[in-house]
Amino acid sequence: MTVIKNQVEIDAVFEKYKSALNKIEERRLLWNSDIKSKTINCLSKIQQTYGLDWQVQRIENLKNYQTINISFNTRSSGIVEINDEGTNKNSIKKFVKYGGYLAYSQLYHGKISVFIGYPYIDEWVEQMETTFINVYEPNEINEDLIENHVITFLDTMAEWEGTFKVQIERNRVGYI
Repeated sequence: MTVIKNQVEIDAVFEKYKSALNKIEERRLLWNSDIKSKTINCLSKIQQTYGLDWQVQRIENLKNYQTINISFNTRSSGIVEINDEGTNKNSIKKFVKYGGYLAYSQLYHGKISVFIGYPYIDEWVEQMETTFINVYEPNEINEDLIENHVITFLDTMAEWEGTFKVQIERNRVGYI
C-alpha cells in the first residue's frame, strides 16, 4: 500500500470538496422545488397589482441555470425619424425602446444572483451595464426581500426615465 505523506490534509480538503458538491445539489433542489415558484408568484402578484406595461418572464432553457425576471415590455420610444428627401412620400423610422428588468438568476453553484438591467433605445441610448444587487442562498429569498428589490428596481427605472444624467454620462444627447 502506498503511503500518502499529506493524507490528513488531503482528507480534509476532499471532505470540503464533497461538502461543496452536496451544497450545490441542495441549492438546486431548493430553487427548483420551492423558491423559484415563490419568486414567480411574488413578482406576478406585484405585476398584477400595479398596472404597468411589464411582465414576469421565466427563462428556463438551461437546467440548473435559470432566470426569473420582471421586465418592462418593448415598445415605441416615441423617437421617429422622418425622411422626405425629394420624394412625395415621407419614410418613417420608429426607434424601439427595450425595457429594463429585475432578474433572479441561478448561478452554476446554485446560488441566486439578483441584478437590474437598464432600458435602451435603438441607435439613441446605449444599454448600460447591469447593476448587481447581491448573490443569495436560495433560502434567503423571501417576499420581503423580493419586494425590497422591486422598490429598488422601480426607483432605478424612475431615475433612468426622469433624469438627464444617464444620457450625459453616455455622451449621446440630441445631436452631440
